[in-house]
Amino acid sequence: MNDIDTEPDPFLAAEIERAVAPYRRLFPEEVIATMEEILQHALTTHPVGAALLDRVRPRIAPDRSGAQPKDDAPGLSPEKKARTK
Repeated sequence: MNDIDTEPDPFLAAEIERAVAPYRRLFPEEVIATMEEILQHALTTHPVGAALLDRVRPRIAPDRSGAQPKDDAPGLSPEKKARTK
């Protein structure tokens, strides 16, 4: 099910399973496998699907208050990232 990424994503796998679970008793396994592949592709490559997955992904609570840069902020060097933590 994970042709695109080399590293499995447990959150993505859980969301896909949650989406196809109601259909497991209704359709053959080949159809379920196709549904899983389509969902995996859409949630990892399509801009809207990837954005939706990113929005529902659990976040780690910050250890302090105030403005904090995102880890993937463009233009932020590793040295500056280290100083902001």
